[in-house]
Amino acid sequence: FTPSASGGDKKHYFKNASAMLCLQDLKMLYTAVHIGLSLDEDAVINPQLIKFIGSLDEAGDIPDNYTEHLIKLIRKLRDFNRQIPLLEMLSYFRKDPFLHIPHRLSQTAFRDTYLSILRKMLQSELKSRYKEIQAIYIDREIERIFKGERFIEFRNYRKYASLDHQKMGLPFFTHTKTLNLLYNYIRCFYQSHFSDLVSILEKGLLAQDRISRDRLLNHSVALQELEEKIAASDRSLSPNEEDGKLFHKLRMTLAAEPSQQRLYRNLVVQKNRDVKTLVQWGEEAMSGLQKIFEEIADTNSQSIKMQLNKHYLMRGKSTTLISLLKTRAVHLQEIRRLISQVEKIELEL
Repeated sequence: FTPSASGGDKKHYFKNASAMLCLQDLKMLYTAVHIGLSLDEDAVINPQLIKFIGSLDEAGDIPDNYTEHLIKLIRKLRDFNRQIPLLEMLSYFRKDPFLHIPHRLSQTAFRDTYLSILRKMLQSELKSRYKEIQAIYIDREIERIFKGERFIEFRNYRKYASLDHQKMGLPFFTHTKTLNLLYNYIRCFYQSHFSDLVSILEKGLLAQDRISRDRLLNHSVALQELEEKIAASDRSLSPNEEDGKLFHKLRMTLAAEPSQQRLYRNLVVQKNRDVKTLVQWGEEAMSGLQKIFEEIADTNSQSIKMQLNKHYLMRGKSTTLISLLKTRAVHLQEIRRLISQVEKIELEL
């Protein structure tokens, strides 16, 4: 069978062929015909199902009067089944007088198939909107963590709308939001959430544990110093600093002077390398503090547990030391997770 190549010509062409070569096609035709015969002319078709089928890539155009077309198809299938004994033909050529071909579709199979298709469609939609959803989630997390705090944006280490670095195939600052998050977290929360707690542990629980105390102080000092180092890194790109003067000059002349691209590239790559070091430093310090807090809170020592139940006045509220340790550890875990997610997104851009 060869369909007509012309859209306007409704004639189709047939030619002789070996029946043995067509047995599989005959079987598929028999199955399709009998599935169609099981349909009810008076059945009510769910419009949502038609809409769903029309949305599939494999589906062709579905006419508006699909009910009339379906009724005509069912009637033609009945005529075809009366005139063409497909099962007898298959039984003859296969030499099997008891041949039986199951053709009924179970409801379970259709349900599973339908759910599978819906799942794939949902996954596809989620994939297309994943970055948008991720951005909304990150903005909400930043708003939640920094609620009531003044969030300061960098003045120099940031994105510049006047420079289309992607079009020119040039690198640009890759950790702007990551570094900004880290800087604001230290600036907003170190003194209010961690400084007093570190002092309590240093002079109390860890006074006789030199190793743990030194670890605690090293991480604490690292965070304090990091705040100024990040601020200095941002200032280095201001128009008043050497690197800043060079960067802003190159930024304004790159399009007109492509020969300056190598100098620009080296400057940006080095700045990104320095910033990456600062981010890693911050991650090590915060994870170190979190680990120490968790280790103390999970101790099995009865004498330490007694000290953990002591109350301290923190930010105008009386609370136990163990409660402070647990809440501060969770706080560190949340910002570390958020910074990690933001860094991953920035590196993918």
